[in-house]
Amino acid sequence: MIAPLGGPERRLFDFVSHWYESIPAATSMAGLSWSPDGKWLAVSGDIGAAENDRILLVSVETGEVRPITQPPSNELGDYLPAFSPDGSAILFVRQTKMTPGDICHLSLGPGYVPREEPQKLPTPGLRPVGAEWAGRGREIVFGTLDDRALYRMAQREQPACED
Repeated sequence: MIAPLGGPERRLFDFVSHWYESIPAATSMAGLSWSPDGKWLAVSGDIGAAENDRILLVSVETGEVRPITQPPSNELGDYLPAFSPDGSAILFVRQTKMTPGDICHLSLGPGYVPREEPQKLPTPGLRPVGAEWAGRGREIVFGTLDDRALYRMAQREQPACED
């Protein structure tokens, strides 16, 4: 990190990310999301020897690293986190080995602690490449590989992401 008015760099943490390594550097910053209070940074990766990427929260004040997702071992990993405007949830893509991936919604409590297992959002027949919040957190927008289009859906509860 560097202060807005300049100064020395401060390293937050070191991590490994299979996803970041597989895409051009110009697009790798798209996988970062700041918490609404500016105290946490969500990234996809792992600490040390990576098995499969998961969503990690990093405290910008202390450097604490806390995983908030754990994809099943037969999945490729969790990518592209996006905090909701009020910090009550985070979206991410869970990439599978056999299917294009799913957009998942993770409800968060105080201190950005997960309240439950991630919930899969319905995107029948589409291959989502990421999701963002819109409409002050009432809607979710996502793009696809299929037709390079943007889709919009209302935010609501869905079945578990591991279904």
